[in-house]
Amino acid sequence: MLFIEYFIYFCGGIWIANFIRADKKQLKSLFMETFITPIVFISVLFLAYIFLGKVAGIYAIVTRLVYVFPFGFIVYSLVMTESSLSRLFRHPVFLFLGTISYSMYIGHTAIVDGMHLIFKPFNAVSNILFLLMTGTIFILTSYVLHLIIEKPYFQFKPAKNREPFVFKKNLIPFIIVFFFLSILFFSFYASQFNFFSLQKKYDHILPASVSILREPYVFTFIAQEDNMGVILVHLTNTVGEVLPKNAEKIDPNKHQRFQIRMKEVGADEWYASQDTAPGEIGNSSSYPFGFPVIAEAKGKSYLVEMSMKDIDYSSKIIFNKDAYQMTTVHQIPKQILLKNPVRLLSHIGDKFQTILTNPEARLVAICIMPFFLLLFVLLYVS
Repeated sequence: MLFIEYFIYFCGGIWIANFIRADKKQLKSLFMETFITPIVFISVLFLAYIFLGKVAGIYAIVTRLVYVFPFGFIVYSLVMTESSLSRLFRHPVFLFLGTISYSMYIGHTAIVDGMHLIFKPFNAVSNILFLLMTGTIFILTSYVLHLIIEKPYFQFKPAKNREPFVFKKNLIPFIIVFFFLSILFFSFYASQFNFFSLQKKYDHILPASVSILREPYVFTFIAQEDNMGVILVHLTNTVGEVLPKNAEKIDPNKHQRFQIRMKEVGADEWYASQDTAPGEIGNSSSYPFGFPVIAEAKGKSYLVEMSMKDIDYSSKIIFNKDAYQMTTVHQIPKQILLKNPVRLLSHIGDKFQTILTNPEARLVAICIMPFFLLLFVLLYVS
């Protein structure tokens, strides 16, 4: 699923800013001073950690959406009001971290992954040393990036005059653009490959959901079209597998990984293989396994194997049997569509039908349309 929660967070912030107006200043000040405190902030974080650790799937999404409002009020209090929490975060240390926060964001993955390549902790002491070294390098690198990139930009950025809102006096263009952007947003669900592709679903691959850890899972399918290049499956990474008594010795220098590979039935060698860290899978309703396009795939049988390598029992993968069926993605030669207008129109119709039949797209529509309408009203009225 696209990270639609982020958009809803944004719309929730707009709602909070419009809800707490200047004419409620006295009530607002009393509310913020009484409830927006460091203790409440820590309690909200703790409850979020507890609830999100016990739920998954749609329940996790709903929980995150509910937390828009307490976190939104806290952020608003830090920016716009005087409270004990805002005074705490005005401490020079927090101000410094806030100043370099964007540089921290854009550089954290490269720094942490790079440190893992240099040094791999193997016990409690080495984990503490790794944390201290990585944290120090992380802060210093972020500060340097801030000085080199951010500070010159804000120093020499020319001032711009804001243009008037072009749709203020005309509702029709606003509505047209609004619905165009909505259709464009949902068009991302038309294909996980590209526009010149089609998808074929397979609903008889799994008799039931399968747990993949100590034993690999193997299945076969018959390709429905040529030019096959991607297989999509619904996988979920579940944390907290119990270590069995007769488990083999775990190598601390190796990290568990999920492997999926494929070949034509009867072939000696695997055609393609892909390894992924389980944590990167999360709950992926359309986990992509890509490989070089097979031109003449239609009617041929293929064997797929899923397994865990370097097992450390930190988690396991669930191959889910549900509304998200296994899907193959096939390329369509552009010349065929562009030279045949009838087939091109039919292909476009199939794309929109995919949007309407995609379970994620329907769920997103239910969640997002109220916020789209709210955004529409606020922008037009303001």
